[in-house]
Amino acid sequence: MSEIQLSIIDTFTDKIFHGQPVAVCLIQEDLNDELLHAIALENNYPETVFLQFRDSIWHLRSFNSEGEIYSNGSGILAGAYVYLQNHRQKVSSMDFKTVLGTSKVMFRSSKIYIESPYIHVQVGKVPESYWQHFSIAPQDILQNGPDVIVYFNHQDELQQVQVNIAAFKNLISGSLILTAKGAESDIRCRCFSPRVSFVEETATPAIYPRLFHWWSEKLKHKNQLSFEQGLTRRSEMDAFVLGSKLMVGGYCRSYFQGDLLL
Repeated sequence: MSEIQLSIIDTFTDKIFHGQPVAVCLIQEDLNDELLHAIALENNYPETVFLQFRDSIWHLRSFNSEGEIYSNGSGILAGAYVYLQNHRQKVSSMDFKTVLGTSKVMFRSSKIYIESPYIHVQVGKVPESYWQHFSIAPQDILQNGPDVIVYFNHQDELQQVQVNIAAFKNLISGSLILTAKGAESDIRCRCFSPRVSFVEETATPAIYPRLFHWWSEKLKHKNQLSFEQGLTRRSEMDAFVLGSKLMVGGYCRSYFQGDLLL
């Protein structure tokens, strides 16, 4: 019988039962994909991350109940947090090797930040038919790259609006982002990926490089913004411009640590 260290991390929050939960497994040797998928299926979390140190770099792979996925950032944040918890040594940054290449993270004031490209996207109008799918009329709906931004005047409208998510399954290729100025943060948002699931997402770091640029222009070129995402398990994120990059990050909170027995 072999043991694998398992940690459950709530990402983009400093409170348990908030943010995006991620399972992180530290493995010492290569495991076949069938076993990795079986562990993720048994864990039944939105994302199970497998960390392995080899060839002088940390390798990170992510799975969910459907199979291997490209981590949207929560898995990378959780992996970096587990590394810190296990090594207790001060580092300013580290790299992870993923299926998409090398991902860099930075540690600053107890928060972990993921390096992302700072994407400048020209927004455009959407078909008039989009408007009928919201119970509360938004102030504007805009095409932002592959994503659609739905802008509301007030945070209360954002929280109360009902959306016919199924109607967008074949209309957009990216994310449907509902957003408004926040009360406790600069920006509030809700996010859906209709082509993948009709369930609202708790934390979607991949949307922020484009969303940040849109809000920065709207708020007269601010280079640092705070975001809150979700309704029930709310996530909190900070983003700031660093040279040609956008750093997106937040806190993590450990919920569980134990061992898998295989």
